Amino acid sequence: MMGTHGNSRQRSQDYVRELVLTYGYHANAYQVLNPGMRHWFSSHDPAVVGYVKRGCWWVAAGAPICDPANLLQVALEFQAAAQRHRCRVCYCFAEQPLVDCLEPLGHKVIALGAQPVWIPDHWPHLLQSHRSLRQQIRRAQNKGVYIQTFTPAQAMADMRFQDSLRLWLQHKPLAPMGFLAEPRALEAGYPDRLIWGAMQRQGDEGEKLLAFLLSSPVPRRSGFLVEQIIRHPAAPNGAVEMLIDACMRELHRRGSEYLTHGPVALSRYAPWAMASNPWWMRGLMQLTRRHLGRWYGFQTLESFRVRLRPNRWEPVYAIVHGRRFIPAAFYAMAGAFFRPHRVADAGDTD
Repeated sequence: MMGTHGNSRQRSQDYVRELVLTYGYHANAYQVLNPGMRHWFSSHDPAVVGYVKRGCWWVAAGAPICDPANLLQVALEFQAAAQRHRCRVCYCFAEQPLVDCLEPLGHKVIALGAQPVWIPDHWPHLLQSHRSLRQQIRRAQNKGVYIQTFTPAQAMADMRFQDSLRLWLQHKPLAPMGFLAEPRALEAGYPDRLIWGAMQRQGDEGEKLLAFLLSSPVPRRSGFLVEQIIRHPAAPNGAVEMLIDACMRELHRRGSEYLTHGPVALSRYAPWAMASNPWWMRGLMQLTRRHLGRWYGFQTLESFRVRLRPNRWEPVYAIVHGRRFIPAAFYAMAGAFFRPHRVADAGDTD
């Protein structure tokens, strides 16, 4: 499908959202609606793939979003479309269903890390047995921090959210990432996300937003992805834990069955999957974890999630067509996250 304009752009985005809410299974499914994402649509089935182009690679966000019965044929159709553009496909942060479809056909599968999963129904018991987590929440409460819910429309119109995001990015030593770590997720503006803010009254200044948590639906798993936790530099200890507790309690109330904080790249919590990677990939990952980790906090991120005691860790993968995973595919994925890229207009399609 060629690029679209005006009202047809909005219709394309609305169609993508409809597909995500109907078929979204991968944790990152809703993120294909974020700024900067291109969209490919199947000509045979109700299906979409969110991706970015890096060199001669189409780096796909997880898996095709479609009826599970059509997953294989949609993936092959997407790959054929890339080949017509003289490009290859790399599925980034794919999960087990796509591995099961493509690995038997000779696609190479590489473990990229793991994502922690919680069952919201277990949260009350976990909190009751987790003394240090309760103490952190009490510390914030003792400083007058309280939780407020926001709709996406309210958050988009509230400059405190943009100010918090800007300050958070300014305190990062390197440029912000993109693709599946896009910091401008609020700009998508759709109403399906759930947002909580950690607030504090500060005299004449009124209510201050100290941190916020943005979550996106994972419809086919009756759950949510914690897509962002943005913390103001002045936020006291425990503010983030209060946000997570509020999120868990609300999902428990709704009867949700699944929550993930998203993948931890290069995680050590999928050792059996990572051990099967080629030797050069294991070495490159160790090097990346050691040197980029100090800037992007891979180990800190993983340690924080471990402290929240997830029910399990699920491996996430990269998948390419062919018997070998060549270094060019790794660099294409890295470029999707770390290299500045053109921001696609809503509905930018191929």
